[in-house]
Amino acid sequence: MQETKRQLKMIGELQRHLLPRQLPQPEGWRLTGYYAAGCWPGGGFYDFFTLPDGRLLLLLADASDQGAPAVALVAMLRVVLHSCPLSSGVERLPFCPVNAPSLQPPHIVLGHLNQVLAENSLQEQFVTAFCGTLHPGDGQFHFANAGHLAPRWWRARSRTLEAIRDPSGLPLGLNRQVSYHHKRILLEPGDLLVLYNNALMSIENDHGDYFGSDRLDTVLRESASGGADEVKASLLTQLEDFLGGKEPQGDITLLIVGREC
Repeated sequence: MQETKRQLKMIGELQRHLLPRQLPQPEGWRLTGYYAAGCWPGGGFYDFFTLPDGRLLLLLADASDQGAPAVALVAMLRVVLHSCPLSSGVERLPFCPVNAPSLQPPHIVLGHLNQVLAENSLQEQFVTAFCGTLHPGDGQFHFANAGHLAPRWWRARSRTLEAIRDPSGLPLGLNRQVSYHHKRILLEPGDLLVLYNNALMSIENDHGDYFGSDRLDTVLRESASGGADEVKASLLTQLEDFLGGKEPQGDITLLIVGREC
C-alpha cells in the first residue's frame, strides 16, 4: 500500500514537472494556468511557445486513462512539441537540417501530433487537445480542436458567454489519417478564453452532484469583469466549496487567456 502511494506521488510530481515553469505575459494580456493532481493523477497538460515574431502558441490536452499510462502519453506529446520545429517554431537539428520552417497553423500541428501518437500508443489510448495561436497585437486567435471540450469565451463588449463551437476532429492517436479544421476568432479588450479538461466538469461531491458546465458558467459570468486572475480565484473557491474538503478523483487542468487592452 505504501509503495502504491509512493508511486502515485511520483507520477503526480512528474506530471507537474512537464508543465511550463512560467507563463508568457504578452503586453496587454494576462495568462494564468492551474493544475492539481487528484487521488489518481491523470493526463491533464498545457504548454506555450513564444515565437520571435511575438505570436504565442498554446495547447491544452487531456490524455485518456489515469496514472502512468496517461502521463506517458503526455510526456510523449511534450517531447514532440518541444523537439519539432513544426510545433515549436525553433530550428532543432536533425529534424530540420537546412532551415526551420515557420510555425505551422494549429490544425497542422494537431495533425502532426496525431500521426506520432497513432504510431506510438496503445490501441485504446488517445489524447483530446485544443491548440491555438494568438497574435497579441491585434487579438486574432487561430485554433483547431481534437475532440476536446469547447473553451468558454467571455465577450466583454456584449457581456455574453459562449462555447467556441467548431467542427471538432477525433482525439489524437485514434486514426492516423484524420485531419483537423482551422478556425479563427477576434479577442477584444476585456475578452477571456477559458480552457479546461473533462475532469473539471465531472468532479463529484458527497451528494452525488457533478460540478458541470452550469456552475462553471455562473462563476465566469460573475467574475469575468475582474479579469483572468479573478476568474481563476473565484473558480477555485467555488470548487473548494463544492467538494467540501474532499479530494477530486482526477486531475484538474485550467488555462485562462485574458485581453486587458
